Amino acid sequence: MINNWRHIWFTFVFITMFDFATAQTEQEQFDQGVELLNDNQYKKAKNAFYKLSQNYPTNAQYHYYLGVSKLKLSDPSSALVDLNKSISLDPNAKEAYFNRYVANNATRNFQFALADISKYLEFYPNDTIFFVTLCLYQIQHFN
Repeated sequence: MINNWRHIWFTFVFITMFDFATAQTEQEQFDQGVELLNDNQYKKAKNAFYKLSQNYPTNAQYHYYLGVSKLKLSDPSSALVDLNKSISLDPNAKEAYFNRYVANNATRNFQFALADISKYLEFYPNDTIFFVTLCLYQIQHFN
């Protein structure tokens, strides 16, 4: 009986040590997700950022990258959920407004797209290319 308990104890210690040795830190998981996104492995990136957003639900950046991954997978409706969450957690998430503009435009929510592009311009008032884009957008969709 003692040998049995000893065997169980050593097995538990070995498994625990193995788990700690292979567990990625939050930063490593994030870096891996960004690398996957940059390597056009959008589905894997989506899965990585989904896990991060579930484990750290108040981190705006994880929701942002989850939304971007979904946009890259041509799922703008689902991306809107994550981009909205990102902006609600961090109203100064400049790039989230741009990507939400893209998602709103793709889902034909033109009024919301216009609001997002306008908000983006508040952060970058000297971005003339975006200003011209805004003007063309208004002409195309509201005249």
